[in-house]
Amino acid sequence: MSSSNNIAAKILFFVGEALIFFGFWEFFHDKLPENVFYLDFIVVSVVYTLYAIRFFDLFRSAKSFDQIVAGLGLNWVILTFYSVVALLIIYYGATSLLSFKFQLLLQLGAAFLMAVGFNLLSKVYEKANNVAEMQAELKVQKDRIDDSLKRLELEARVGSPVLSDELKLIEKLKEQNRFISPVNNAESLRIDEELLRLIAEVQRTVSFDRENRSAILDNLQKCVILLEHKKQFSIN
Repeated sequence: MSSSNNIAAKILFFVGEALIFFGFWEFFHDKLPENVFYLDFIVVSVVYTLYAIRFFDLFRSAKSFDQIVAGLGLNWVILTFYSVVALLIIYYGATSLLSFKFQLLLQLGAAFLMAVGFNLLSKVYEKANNVAEMQAELKVQKDRIDDSLKRLELEARVGSPVLSDELKLIEKLKEQNRFISPVNNAESLRIDEELLRLIAEVQRTVSFDRENRSAILDNLQKCVILLEHKKQFSIN
């Protein structure tokens, strides 16, 4: 939300708050005990404020777009549940002439349930953020392997002789790596590091000792075996 839109939203929010106060004062000030009147006004203002914060986006969220979208449904469920309960307490208190202390206790209980709900939601946000960060790190590792294989493929295609058998193995490695999902597993991460080491070693051999094809093929075969082993963690 732009700065001008944010200012306009805040103005609308305060206008709405003023209308709620004047409406309460006009229609309920003489009909409710003073302490119940102010309790009900505060509760309705809280409900309005919570909806306004989400509807007008009064405060910019530090959460990522994915987190916000993932939590939208739960946000509205918790808020709607609290709002309905709080307004029902107001209605029941007015029609049944409940004491101020009892109404206050009920409203505090509803607010407590809402706070518990939002606290649980914040933990969901945190867990989602941790999972997203972990997946991003694993994807970076996978991309490193893919980039290394592409550079190796380019090295193998240029120069003389062209390493045709080796290129077939490199293509196989690229396909294997493409279809293996990143896994947060110590053994899988160790395999990734070993793969990068072997690929770098093959690239050095291709660059400086191209005739040593047995060493090149041997290390590429090791890479194939490692990726097959890593595939087991991905499946499990």
